[in-house]
Amino acid sequence: MPLQSNYWNKVKNESSRCPQLFIYSNDDRLVSAEDVEEVADHRQKLGVSVQRYKLAKSPHVAHLRTNKDSYIAVLRDFLKRS
Repeated sequence: MPLQSNYWNKVKNESSRCPQLFIYSNDDRLVSAEDVEEVADHRQKLGVSVQRYKLAKSPHVAHLRTNKDSYIAVLRDFLKRS
């Protein structure tokens, strides 16, 4: 998994300090919730404003389709705060 590790290290150490919203799920078979949380924790330690929204059940890249109302509400809240 060196390729994945290299990718996550780049994401974790991205130079941007813009606020970031992480929308993720326990049910994603391609990206684990633990990996997303590790990245979010690291970004937060770098001083980035981080907001998280963790879904219990939502397959990879299906968060809007499977949780439309809450997804839109979280996104609107994030944009208002940013």
